[in-house]
Amino acid sequence: MKRQASITFKYPLKIWLYVSLLGFLLAIDTGCVVIPVGDLFKPTPLEEHVLREGDEGKVAILEIRGSISGDASGGLLSRQSNTVKEVESRLEVIQSDPEISAVVLLISSPGGEVTACDLIYHMLEEFKERNIPLLASIREIGASGGYYIASVCDEIYANPTSIVGSIGVILQSVNFSGLMKKVGVEMNSVHSGAFKDLGSPYKPINEEHQKVLKTIVDSMYERFLDVVDKGRDQLNRDQVKALADGKVFPANLAKENGLIDKVGYLKDVVQRAGELAGVSQPSIVTYTQGRGVAGAIGLNSDVPPAKVGLNLSLDLNSTHDVKFYYLWRP
Repeated sequence: MKRQASITFKYPLKIWLYVSLLGFLLAIDTGCVVIPVGDLFKPTPLEEHVLREGDEGKVAILEIRGSISGDASGGLLSRQSNTVKEVESRLEVIQSDPEISAVVLLISSPGGEVTACDLIYHMLEEFKERNIPLLASIREIGASGGYYIASVCDEIYANPTSIVGSIGVILQSVNFSGLMKKVGVEMNSVHSGAFKDLGSPYKPINEEHQKVLKTIVDSMYERFLDVVDKGRDQLNRDQVKALADGKVFPANLAKENGLIDKVGYLKDVVQRAGELAGVSQPSIVTYTQGRGVAGAIGLNSDVPPAKVGLNLSLDLNSTHDVKFYYLWRP
């Protein structure tokens, strides 16, 4: 009688997968074998999730949360898609579905990078050419770039406890010149023009450099005013500018000042979206990224990791990465 061989895992399967993956990576590092490991971490297709079954049509919820960025974050084992790509991929799925009757942007964001916010705004502006109702529902916060994006919508709602506004631009940089002088370190730079080292963290900013940067900030500020002026029919340019001093408003004052249309919850926005689309009982759907192989072993996730505590690390390269932001940063 033949005996069948069997394998018993002493440790959980997940640990074996980690060990196996580590072995693959070590083999690649030593040049012993070439394996397309990157394919394991490619994002899987978006999955539709039905939050409520309806009789006709669909209202799609497209969520924008957290800081808005155009940069991918994470490494090989924990790659996170950037906000622009996330919105773009979900819009592609929405546009390919003929049953979608309306879209609700569920926003909980203090804003983010100027260009990332503007790219998302532009994508949504093009999407509106399909004549499908597009509404915004601000949950916790729809400030600065979050509000910039909401301005493209046909109507803007906000929860009673939402924070709205902060129309404006910010550029922040770190300057190490004082500290470097104390410890006896200096940075030498050979450059071709007086403005080539504009924004350098290694020397105090002078008046001429300040003027150049302020000109850029003012240009981006005017762009923000244009967007709000275009989106809010009830406000003229002067009224928008009077509200555009960086101030944030609670939902009730945002409504009084014309920054939003109504104070209400997501269910109210979904109901209104259905009314505008001419469907009384639509299905409500949303989309998430499938976990794939990397997700199955806990190395990747569609949900950004939580930030716990106070991060005091200082990355000299990132501090030199000067960026302009539509961002509320208290």
